[in-house]
Amino acid sequence: MRRALVLTAVFGAFLAGLGCNHIAGKCDCTHDAADAVIPGPSQPYPTVGQPAPTGPVVPVAPAPMPGN
Repeated sequence: MRRALVLTAVFGAFLAGLGCNHIAGKCDCTHDAADAVIPGPSQPYPTVGQPAPTGPVVPVAPAPMPGN
């Protein structure tokens, strides 16, 4: 009898695991076409060798030291 109860509990846990799984708050029980869209890749870092800004570069004079 003990083996039958353990086998039933294990089989029930296995079947429950096959059902709906909620991962990170999302339910996979139903299909939602809006969730199936994968965004395109983006560049997370600035590219090396970007072109120089257009227009003249205006030098900035340093601020005077206090006490001078």
